[in-house]
Order: sequence, then structure tokens, then C-alpha cells
Amino acid sequence: MFFDKTTFPSISSQNTISTGPDLRSLFPYSNRNPRESTDMTLPKPIAEQLELLTKEEEEQESLSEAPELQPSRINVIGPRHPTLISSDIDPANILSFRRTPRINLTQTRVDEVSNSYNKALSGLNKEKWAKAIQTKLRNMEKLKVWTPRSQTTDRKPITCTWTFKIKKNATGNPVKYKAHLCAQSFQQIPGIYYQHTFSPTGQLTSLLTLISFAASNHYQFHQMDVKSAFLNAPLKEDMAIEVPQGLTLNKNSLVLQVNKVLYGLKQSPVAWNNHLSKWLIGVNFTQSIPDPCVFWKSVPDPIWIYVHVDDLASFSPNFYPLKKLIQKHFEIEDLAEANLLL
Repeated sequence: MFFDKTTFPSISSQNTISTGPDLRSLFPYSNRNPRESTDMTLPKPIAEQLELLTKEEEEQESLSEAPELQPSRINVIGPRHPTLISSDIDPANILSFRRTPRINLTQTRVDEVSNSYNKALSGLNKEKWAKAIQTKLRNMEKLKVWTPRSQTTDRKPITCTWTFKIKKNATGNPVKYKAHLCAQSFQQIPGIYYQHTFSPTGQLTSLLTLISFAASNHYQFHQMDVKSAFLNAPLKEDMAIEVPQGLTLNKNSLVLQVNKVLYGLKQSPVAWNNHLSKWLIGVNFTQSIPDPCVFWKSVPDPIWIYVHVDDLASFSPNFYPLKKLIQKHFEIEDLAEANLLL
């Protein structure tokens, strides 16, 4: 490039060729003139960085060539010591025992519970089932459930069948062999053999409220089971049944006029509930309006009763007057303090 002296007075009048910035300003650590030699030496810090990068690349290549020789890295976090865990929770609210309940599972043999009278008396437990049948028949005669009479042609009697059940405890072991004589309700005619079938059932919220109330006031929680509960309730309808198996009567000329409610009848639950409610109200208990299965009284001691069919869950500081009163009218099984709810 050529510069005019008059136009650019500060530039030398000599012909000057611009070769760009001086390379020595880019490499302050080198004393060599970059024009003197083509061998340009990098500054020491840059060279060291390049050397480190080269070593890392070589290590990565060696790892990729033989990955099976390198152990896999697994981050294992060990358990924390319980006393080293920090939290805002009050230690008094931490349960020290097992919070997950244990469940006992039992397997029932197919031939353990029979579904017919003949199978029960020919199976492995025939002695126990025979004893249960005779116990039930004696109890029904004691409660005057029926009255034998001559068979007539105006109305056909209803047939019956035996059902069997094994009552077990919380661990699954049998504690009682039970037999029930049930009427075959599919033969009942609406309006003739029954009128109403609805029976109230206690609400779960009522039971939980009573348990919470009893725990807060340090009341006891006992259970009672009314034996042969349905057989205590009178039957309003005119009904007869055939002589069942196990009862030594002439089946050809006699039938049984039913006086009390039999298991299996459509009106059995409501008849028993009405009978029990009427009796509790008669001994100065008050029936709850929101839940008709809850009864209470405050004299001589406060007491609450939750009715679930034939099971009575009661809450009171003193159960002696209640149990003495119920035993005068019903035959009960006192289960004492509840450990297996209903």
C-alpha cells in the first residue's frame, strides 16, 4: 500500500507494506521472532494443558477398548443410625412396636364342614356333628319353638335343612361345632308367610365413636353373644314345617306348628331385632334415633350397647348389673373383654 505524504503526514513517506499485527504481541513468553523460524513453540501453560488433555483422551480410549476389565461403579448408601436422623417429629409420637398387623391365614379342608345331614354324620367329625345336632334340638324344645300337630291339607308345610359351621378363634383353631336347623325360605309366599324383611344394621361410625369414647373415659369394652338368638323371637304368621331329620316323630302324620322364628325365614332378622329392641326399651334403655342399633342408660352406671344381630358390644365402667339383667331373659355367652371384634 502507498500513502501520500500530504494526505497522511504522520505516516512515513517510505512505501510500507502492512503485514498485520506483530505476532510477538500474541506470544509474550517467546523471545523468538515468528518470521525467523517456522517452528513456533507454544507457551508453557498452554503446553501443559494440552498434555493433560492428551492423557485423558488416552485413558478414555483404553477404557472403551476393554470395558470388561474395569469394575462397575455402584454407589451404595449404608443405613442411617436411628439416633442420627434429625426430624421435627416429637419422639413421644413415634411408635416403638410393629405398626403393621399380622394376619393369620388358615386353610379349611373340604370335608371339614359338611353341607348336608347325611354327610355330616358319616364324615370324619361325625361324633361332634351329632352332638351339635342334639344340642340344637334340645334347645329348640326348651324354647318351645314348635308344637307337633296333625297334618292338614289346607296348607303345605315348609321343608327344612341342616347347616353346619365351625367356630374358630383368632388363630384359626376350631373351638365349637355348630348346627342350625334352617327353613327353606324359597317356599315362603309374600303376604301369607311374611310381611316385612328389613332389619337395621349398626353403623360402623357408631361403633368407632363408642370405642373412642370408652377409651377416653377409661370404660371397659365387653362382648356378649346371645345363644340361639332368633329362636327367642315369636313368630306372628301361621306357619308349619315338616319334621326335620334327627327328630324322632312320625313324619307321615305329624307336622310342627312354628311358634318362634326359625333360622332361614325371610322375617327372622327383623323379628329378632324387634324383640330385642322392645326388651331393652322395657328395662329403661333409650334407643338412638340416628342409629337404632345403639342403646344407652345412665342409671345406676352409664352403659352403651351396640347391637350387631346377636352380638352385643357394651361399654361401661361396671358390667355386673347389665349381665345379671340380660341373663334373666336370654341365655348368653359372656365373652368378657373384647379381643376379636364381632
